[in-house]
Order: sequence, then C-alpha cells, then structure tokens
Amino acid sequence: MISTTIEFVFSAGILGLGLSIAVAYVLVGRSSGATEPGWWDRLDTPEGVRIRAHRRSFGMVIVVVVSTATFLGINVLDPISGPRQFGYYWLIVLFMVMWLCALALADIRQTLRVHRRWRVRHSGASLERYLQAHAPSSTTRRSSGDSQ
Repeated sequence: MISTTIEFVFSAGILGLGLSIAVAYVLVGRSSGATEPGWWDRLDTPEGVRIRAHRRSFGMVIVVVVSTATFLGINVLDPISGPRQFGYYWLIVLFMVMWLCALALADIRQTLRVHRRWRVRHSGASLERYLQAHAPSSTTRRSSGDSQ
C-alpha cells in the first residue's frame, strides 16, 4: 500500500506541475496584454514571432497531455491485465516527450538564428542601445544605470 501512495503522490505532483506551468503560461500571456511587441519580438521577423508563439502554445498543450497521461498511466492502467496496451501507452507518452524536446530544440535554433542575424547587422552596437533606439514611442524606457 505504501508504494501505491508514493506512486499516487508522485503522479499527482507531475500532474500539478504540468497544469500549473500551463496555467502560468496562459495567465502571463493574457496579463501582459501587450499591443506593442516585446524587445525580443522586435529583433525577429513577424513570421518568426508567429511561429515561435504557435510552437510554444503547442508545447504547453503537450505538457498538459503528458502530465495528465502520466497521472492516468500510473494510477489507472494495469500492466498485468494488458501488458501490450500498457507498453503502447507509455511509448505514446514517450513520443510526446520527445516531440516536446524537438520543439524546444527548434526554439533554441530560432533564438540562435535571430541572435546571429542581429550580431551581423549591428556589429559593434550594443543590444541595449539598439533597443532604446527602437523602443515604441508610447512607452519610456529607462536604462539599468538610471536612478530615481
């Protein structure tokens, strides 16, 4: 009975972590309400920003599905009554985790590409000066060295 309790607590923790990450992602995205693009979005093309947003949203869907599937797989599925189905189930979950890793690697690749493109275009210029020069006119930005 102890191992069952430990398994339940472990799987509930994974489910809670996955759902809390997804909820935080949605709440932060909605609470920002940004009509102006963020500093990183100004460095990338509009198409790149759209692709990154779709990729990250899809990643959050996969996180929710994997965390829910982990909870159900540990607590509901019985490996004794259907070992083949149990194995297929965990292979599907593993495939989704690998897909999530592939999305993360694609995001890293795009980030490096944007950074490299910026360095080539603006060799010698600091990122902070560039962002201050291209700041939206409706907001005032302060540099990190300013005091009140």
